[in-house]
Amino acid sequence: MPFTIALYSGNWCDLSLQELAQKASEWGYQALELECSDNHLVPRRAIEEEGYISELSQLLESFELQLAAVSCEAAGMLLTEGPTGAEQARAAHHLLGDGTVEDIRQRATTELLSAAQAAQRLGVSVLVTASGCPMAVSCFFSVENFLPHYRDILKAWVQLWGPVLDEVAHLGVRLALLVQPGQMVWEAFSADLLLEALGWRSEVGLAVDIGALYWQGADPAHLLRRFADRVFHVRITDVAVHLTGHNSVLSPLPPSDPRRGWEWRSPGRGQVDFEAVLRALHDIGYDGPLSVAWRDELVEREFGAADASQFLRRLDFPTRPRLRENLE
Repeated sequence: MPFTIALYSGNWCDLSLQELAQKASEWGYQALELECSDNHLVPRRAIEEEGYISELSQLLESFELQLAAVSCEAAGMLLTEGPTGAEQARAAHHLLGDGTVEDIRQRATTELLSAAQAAQRLGVSVLVTASGCPMAVSCFFSVENFLPHYRDILKAWVQLWGPVLDEVAHLGVRLALLVQPGQMVWEAFSADLLLEALGWRSEVGLAVDIGALYWQGADPAHLLRRFADRVFHVRITDVAVHLTGHNSVLSPLPPSDPRRGWEWRSPGRGQVDFEAVLRALHDIGYDGPLSVAWRDELVEREFGAADASQFLRRLDFPTRPRLRENLE
């Protein structure tokens, strides 16, 4: 079966859901991954307002779109990092409350659980979220101190997220943690440590950001195969890395600055080997969506979003019926 091509709504929050749904359908997408935001999906309204879920479902159906997943990134960041959360500036005001650690974390927990309930009521099994990471960047450059410090933080993270994970499991929803720099999971090594610390809970898996792995120098196809049964969601992003000897991937320069070591590209216009990625996904039997999180500082975004959809459709291929048996 061909993969469902979805569009992640988080990069389009300036558009209403109706505007985005209409455009996504015209661009050739089959589904949306809805980010929790005032314009697209408000978890508390989904729980409190009669008719909200049915109206949202009818809107998507009117444009022949499925719901690929629900995403709730800001709440995940704030639950882990509190007032210092990198997503604080983007978070809805109701998540910030009085600014104290206790209040922010309580609000973030409520938001995540409401998002999980909304996902359940909308008939989707995956809630995507950020895991955050309170560890100072300097720790990553200390060979002696990094691993002990990370393990300590990991223990605290597991305890902090325990009630959320228990409730998500009770709802029958799977939690997909974004694999990105700045999160508790950023590549295969950290994924192993986190999933092990959680006791390999069956409701916790990975939302693999393809481009975010590539610009670090990690092989996305390898990670997909390594965690075949834990790949709950796939974000399609593309990048171009151009190291000149005068820059690095850590250069703190704004997007589109030619001195940067890497930049986001519209999928298919960067350096990611998507042929290898799709072959890995077929090999592991992944049956979820390919969710395009579109970013490119040069390409006009509506052209780029349509172009990305067409690119993935052209690249996908039917597999032989006996392929899985041969691999096993």
